[in-house]
Amino acid sequence: MKSILLVLLSSVALNFTGNCDVIGSTQTVKVKVNDVAILPCFSTSNMTNAIVKWKQEQSNKKYVHFYRSGDDNVDDQDENFRGRTSLSRKEMSGGNVSLKLTNVTELDAGNYTCDARVETSPETVQHRKCNVTLIVEPEKDPAVDRKQVRVKNKKEEDATDKETTKRRILTQVYTWEAPVTRVPEQCSLMLAHQGFS
Repeated sequence: MKSILLVLLSSVALNFTGNCDVIGSTQTVKVKVNDVAILPCFSTSNMTNAIVKWKQEQSNKKYVHFYRSGDDNVDDQDENFRGRTSLSRKEMSGGNVSLKLTNVTELDAGNYTCDARVETSPETVQHRKCNVTLIVEPEKDPAVDRKQVRVKNKKEEDATDKETTKRRILTQVYTWEAPVTRVPEQCSLMLAHQGFS
């Protein structure tokens, strides 16, 4: 009985053929803190009914993202990634199983692996494995940003002060050089009444 079962299992295993390609091997994605990162992984098959497992090397044994036959499985997802990962359901039919990671943190930096398997026919299982390195640029020091803003504002103030000074000088020159061509009648009457005619 055991030998029949063993023969039966070995014949079933031999009927399945598999393709294993590494697509996107060791690609590098570079983002800034709080950006959205797209970690690429593609297949030539429709991946809508696939099993897709994204893992981070540094992460514990849980998944960054786990997808099986149309549903995300958050039970086995690393809490650090919960609510921040997704696959594009619209693009999976074309073989795209790239991972979208939102609100990237410095802790997200590292090496990621996508392991995607789909049964393309009763005899064929297609397997894709992609490796992606995520580089996260650290957040800038806010004190440095404030200093740069202060320097910029000081330059703008200096430019504004110079322009204001030019206007004052031009106004004074114009006022002093402007000839009086006609004295209004009310002023002439007032001057004549006071004996200045």
